[in-house]
Amino acid sequence: MKLVDQKPGREYFEYLFDALQIMIFQGEGVYFLSNWRDSKGARIEHAFAEIFNIPIYYAASELPVSSDRRPEK
Repeated sequence: MKLVDQKPGREYFEYLFDALQIMIFQGEGVYFLSNWRDSKGARIEHAFAEIFNIPIYYAASELPVSSDRRPEK
């Protein structure tokens, strides 16, 4: 699984591009905090989730739970 490269010195759009690629190609859903509208990046991620039909969740209670998923060690 790819993660956003957090190396210092990268431009904002580089972080956002990484995050959007991961969301589109690896994401099973996106969880948004209550203040997501205050973040330009979160608003962009929300739009992409809608465009690519990625499930959107606004509360932890909405998140699907599966017994066959175990945390990686």
